[in-house]
Formats: sequence, C-alpha cells, structure tokens
Amino acid sequence: MKSSLTFSLGLGSFYFLASKRAQAQKTYCDEDADCSKAAICVLCPAKGSDAKGLILFNQHSYNAPTKIKGTFENLKQNAKHGFHIHQWGDNTDGCMSAGPHYDPLKKTHGGVDDKERHVGDLGNVVSDENGKGIFYCENDLIHLSGKFSVVGRTCVLHADEDDLGRGLYPDSKSTGHSGLRIACGIIGLADPQKYNF
Repeated sequence: MKSSLTFSLGLGSFYFLASKRAQAQKTYCDEDADCSKAAICVLCPAKGSDAKGLILFNQHSYNAPTKIKGTFENLKQNAKHGFHIHQWGDNTDGCMSAGPHYDPLKKTHGGVDDKERHVGDLGNVVSDENGKGIFYCENDLIHLSGKFSVVGRTCVLHADEDDLGRGLYPDSKSTGHSGLRIACGIIGLADPQKYNF
C-alpha cells in the first residue's frame, strides 16, 4: 500500500512539473517560433528637430498581419509626415545612416495599402493643431521574425508629406519626396504580454 501511495505521489509530481513546463513554453516564445511577437521603437529627434514618438508592433503569428500603432508629438501643425521603416538599424550618423527604405522585394515606393510598395512604406502620420499625431495600421508585409523581420531596423519620420509614389518629383518613386529625416529610432523586441493589442 505504501509503495502504491509513493508511486501515485511520484506520478502526481511528474504531471504537475510537466504541466508547469508546458505553461512556461506557452508563455515564452523564442525568436523563431510561430507565436505572438511584439516590438517597440522610441523615436528620438534628429539634429535641429523636436519631433519624437513611440511606435508599438504586435504580430500574433507569422502569417497574421502586424498591428502597428504610434503616438507622435512636436510635429508641424495640421500636417502630414512621411513615415517609413529603413534598411539599417544604424543611427551612428543620426537618421541618415539608417539607409534607404526597407525593400527586400525590390519594389517601387508606394502607399501602405498599395500592391506595389516597399515593405517599409507606412504612408503618413497626420498631425493635429497641437502638433500631435496618432498612427495605426495592420500590415501584411511586415514581420517581427523570420527572413524579412523588421526588428533591428530603423523607423524614420520625415519633415514633409509622402506623395505615395504618385508625385512627379525625381524621388517620388523611391522616397515619396518626403523631405528631411526629423526623428528616428531602432526597432527592438518587446514583451508580447505587455504589448498585446
């Protein structure tokens, strides 16, 4: 009887530990696993600018769209500012060292909802009369893991409106003629339980 009880208690402990381990695996997700991911980017002003912002990213699985939301301040009043993800996570020379728009698929520049667009094309941030802006989109080209992950790259806010590749300027098809880079920050991984939206 004692042997049977010891065995039952041992088996119970085994199942308890296995259950705890399974829960830990559910709440922890390594970089390459197909589970919820989050990222964060703090936009800091470029030289001569006061613009700044905070951008959050959330992707519930690799094939799910990535939700992106941002808040911005110290922008021009009632204006549009081009907003993109750039190739490099390098801010050693301010926002300029971030390189061009992130474009692994070799497309021309476009709007966030266009079929022909860079992966990093996010359209415009629209500011209000107080120079504050709110941004939200759900994007099926942006990933937080895998071959084309945007984690480690740079978000850049521009001084002028992005013409979404529809303008007649020489740089409309490459940058949307968005003007100077006024704020930027590197995208880093974040806790998906803290930033789940």
